[in-house]
Amino acid sequence: MKLEVHHRFDCTPEHYWEMYWHEEFDSMLNERSTVTREIIDENDDGNVLYRRLRFTPDRELPRAASRILGSTKLIYEQDNYLDRAKGVMTWEVLPTVLPGKVNAKGTFAISAAPGGCELSVVGEVQVKLRFIGGVVEQNIVDSVKQSYEMMADVIHLHHVVWFLG
Repeated sequence: MKLEVHHRFDCTPEHYWEMYWHEEFDSMLNERSTVTREIIDENDDGNVLYRRLRFTPDRELPRAASRILGSTKLIYEQDNYLDRAKGVMTWEVLPTVLPGKVNAKGTFAISAAPGGCELSVVGEVQVKLRFIGGVVEQNIVDSVKQSYEMMADVIHLHHVVWFLG
């Protein structure tokens, strides 16, 4: 299932990335999120920034789903590779449950746009589970879109705080 999210912000791409990696912005995201995000590995060669993140949702899965998955929470890891010259981060989800059944990957790009910059997240989510794969894919895509809406709200707030603070 296709995943696509777009947002515009009134800052340069460089300023966007500076905000995105700022500790204060990360704290603001975590305060509003229903998912805990932690960096478990990082490497920066100056051209490409690599991070492996672990995402742990606050809420537990429904009982039926937790029996199928063998876990009460859908914890996953994600590899991110930011190519600074291109302003593009490629991402790939590494599920901790049902390996080989869930595949999600794509790009997170920031580009210059009139009056600021544009965020474009494009990806593909595939869940290979008989009868329920499509429903799970739709839930994942809806959840990701919702999280990017929340992130956009935080970015607008952080952008104001950044310049006033």
